[in-house]
Amino acid sequence: MRTNSNIDVQKGKEDLINFLTEAEKYFRNRTKNEPVHEIISEGLKTFFNISGVLSTAFYSVGQQSFAFSLTECQPKESAAAVEKNYELMLESGFISKVLTNGSIEYCETGDKKISCFIIPVFVPSGIQGLIFIEMSKKIKGISEIKIYLAQHANQIALLLANNRLARKIKNANDLLEQKLAYRTEIIKQKRRELQVILDSLITGVFIIDKKTYEITDVNNNALSLLGFTKSEIVGKNRKQLSPHWDNPYENSGNEPPSNEIELFTESNSIVPALNTIKLVNLSGQEYLLESFIDISRIKKVEIELRNSEYRFKAIFENASFGMVLTDIDFRIMECNLAFRKMLGYTFDELKMRKLYEFIHHPDMIVFNKYFKNMILVNKYNEIRFQDINQNLIWCKIVETGLKYSAETVYYKLFMIEDITSVIMSKDVLYKQTNLLMGVADATNALLTQSDFRKALKQAMESLGKASEVDKVYIAKNIVNDNDELCISIIDSWLSENSKEINKTVFPEDFSYAKYFPGWIDELSEGRTIHGNISPEKAPGLKFIEPNKLKSVMIVPIIVNSQFWGFVGFEDDKKEKVWSEVEESILKATAAGIGGAIMIEESQNQLLKSKEKAEKSDQLKTEFLAQMSHEVRTPINSILSFSGLIRDEFESQLGDEYRSCFNAINRAGERIIRTVDMILNMSDLQTGSYELNPVEYELFDSIALNLSEEFSRKAADKGLSFVLKRPEFSTKIMADEYTINQIFVNLIDNALKYTQEGKVEVDFKLNSEKNFIALIKDTGIGISNEFFPRLFEPFAQEEQGYTRRFEGNGLGLALVKKYCDLNNINIKVDSAKGAGTTFSLSFKKTK
Repeated sequence: MRTNSNIDVQKGKEDLINFLTEAEKYFRNRTKNEPVHEIISEGLKTFFNISGVLSTAFYSVGQQSFAFSLTECQPKESAAAVEKNYELMLESGFISKVLTNGSIEYCETGDKKISCFIIPVFVPSGIQGLIFIEMSKKIKGISEIKIYLAQHANQIALLLANNRLARKIKNANDLLEQKLAYRTEIIKQKRRELQVILDSLITGVFIIDKKTYEITDVNNNALSLLGFTKSEIVGKNRKQLSPHWDNPYENSGNEPPSNEIELFTESNSIVPALNTIKLVNLSGQEYLLESFIDISRIKKVEIELRNSEYRFKAIFENASFGMVLTDIDFRIMECNLAFRKMLGYTFDELKMRKLYEFIHHPDMIVFNKYFKNMILVNKYNEIRFQDINQNLIWCKIVETGLKYSAETVYYKLFMIEDITSVIMSKDVLYKQTNLLMGVADATNALLTQSDFRKALKQAMESLGKASEVDKVYIAKNIVNDNDELCISIIDSWLSENSKEINKTVFPEDFSYAKYFPGWIDELSEGRTIHGNISPEKAPGLKFIEPNKLKSVMIVPIIVNSQFWGFVGFEDDKKEKVWSEVEESILKATAAGIGGAIMIEESQNQLLKSKEKAEKSDQLKTEFLAQMSHEVRTPINSILSFSGLIRDEFESQLGDEYRSCFNAINRAGERIIRTVDMILNMSDLQTGSYELNPVEYELFDSIALNLSEEFSRKAADKGLSFVLKRPEFSTKIMADEYTINQIFVNLIDNALKYTQEGKVEVDFKLNSEKNFIALIKDTGIGISNEFFPRLFEPFAQEEQGYTRRFEGNGLGLALVKKYCDLNNINIKVDSAKGAGTTFSLSFKKTK
């Protein structure tokens, strides 16, 4: 697509070529005797071939005062404005900058109201004047434009120098005639002056003998361009330096025009140049004065322009969308292949016809609004075109104006894309989007609605409205007495005009085999049944839809990988064609309904299981309470009466009977302790135990509540029981009963499994706020094999009636539970036959 910036660049290049052409024409048309003011006036007019030039002026310099004054102005009526602008440039320092640098400058005032080029004009004697070119806007490619402006200014300077030289030569001839004595000296002086002039010109110059074509002199610019020294050039025949050079004065007396020539360089390469040849008389002899300028850059620009044009045509013609170039009145100037194929016309049939002739008449309102009013809108519009067969084509159309200037639009470029397929698919996309929104609403209802039946009803309503059907129903599979798979309609949704199927009386044997033959095989495999189904193929539909069906969609519901039932969609007003995408969406929705049904059934099952568990828990609680009562009461009675009998006959008892009474007392306490442990374990497992954390000194509690009892038990076994007082505070925040039970069970186990030695309770500081309680014994130790089961309920290393140590295996299990409740970390270090150490990590309070 051709942008405005590209068009501006192309327009700028076209301006430069026009300017150079006019500059060459101007240079060719000058005569050697032409007045100075005509040289300047016509030279200034040439600059107007560049777009954006408002005015031009020539300021000449006084030879004595070195003051600049306005000599010529174009157009003449702008003289006052030019003088004012010149004063501004003078005050801004731009004039001084140009004179100091001796080069062309592009200048702008601070408010950018004035933009201009200031070009110094030099002749051999020095500065001749200034050319002042005022611009209407800042243009692109300033550095390149400067070169061509300077070249033209030097042409003017050359003409002024030639004019001045001609006057001097004439004066010299007059003096020669008057003063023959000074003839030789004057000729030498003129030659020196000529050389100075030649060397000061920016163009290359050859002075050629008219008769022999021998180069008699050359300037420095020519030497620099061609790479020769002066001795290598002077004396050569001019034709040696150009392959097709001819003397233009041989066959014509008229002044020849400028020509493009080729010059050989010292390295045998070729430089393209534009030359001008003048016939001059020096010292009474005729010479050819040939000046030439290097036009390599111009040639390069021409190649770039041709390449740019070729690329544009290639892009324009091969674009995948239609491109049409019209004039300001919408007459078709160019159109590409895509547009021609779109409408079915040839280019000759389209050329110079107005674009809007091919627009569908009702869409002319849009076209007139956005395109005929010359307002460029940065948006596309959808407009219908008519092809050669009057078929309508939906198109997306965008317009770009191609400007030659800021005020005038000369061409319009339209980009036209065929979007008929997109427009036609919009309806399908809308329906699919609407169906997806309905699915989302249905899913949301199934996930968020607590009432399952209500959620199912909302889901069916959302699906029915989104799919634009008359009826949606959900059927569940049931098995009748004959072991046949039958259908039960559990719920339905109907549009306003549909007959209620809930009042329909269904047959008792509403089976798949009889009323829906072949459906089980299809639906069980997850496939849908849809289309216009005849009553012969599915006679059961007459019960669901009494009227004649137009279309139906049956989607299976799978629950736990089993065919649970189906959801049906029916339409009795139009034949609905279900696309693959819609079918996939409805299958996904049926899967969601199946998931919701599975969750509902699972929740119902959980409720039943919960009720059963609650009944079992109640029975267990009643059993434990009853067991506690039935066991504790007789045991307490036995122990009480045993104690009375022992007290009554204490003085008469021998060692044997005293041992029996001790055995009765130990057995009773063992039974009570076992019952207490079972009840405590039950409370912990059911989560019914309530912690009561308090702040207290752990060591003081152990010393007060446990030390005396365990010291006596240790003494009875001949063991040493040591409770070491720590040198730091053991104040903690914990449940005192469960903490005491931890120490009771650990110390009791230590005494039970230790035959000789000692049991020790020690405290060590672990960190700033933590300490460790250690319960150490010198007992039988624990084997590595038993460590994984150490804290399991009822787990004992020795099993059966032959075990050496009594116990029920609940002690350490309770210890672990109590530690977890109080956030205590428990560790065990033991080896068989080497004793055991239990470590309890506590966090003390401040």
